[in-house]
Amino acid sequence: TLLESPSQPRRIRVHVIGTDELDYLRIVKNNETLVRHELSGDEAFFEYTDTSPARDGGFTYVRVVQKDGNTAWSSPVWARVQE
Repeated sequence: TLLESPSQPRRIRVHVIGTDELDYLRIVKNNETLVRHELSGDEAFFEYTDTSPARDGGFTYVRVVQKDGNTAWSSPVWARVQE
């Protein structure tokens, strides 16, 4: 993702369908949990706007955990800040 400035907000949209009941999701930014959101059922939609400063080369991904302990995660999205 190419950002015009480090302060540019980034919208994160998640749609997940599990194989069992979902427990929670985490949005992870540069190896730190940005947000944790509790889930229920086997399908979920979640939207979050990240307004924290971005750094060039930073990354964000989503990790989802089901109640049975199975885990899935997205590929990382890398940030590039325009100079």
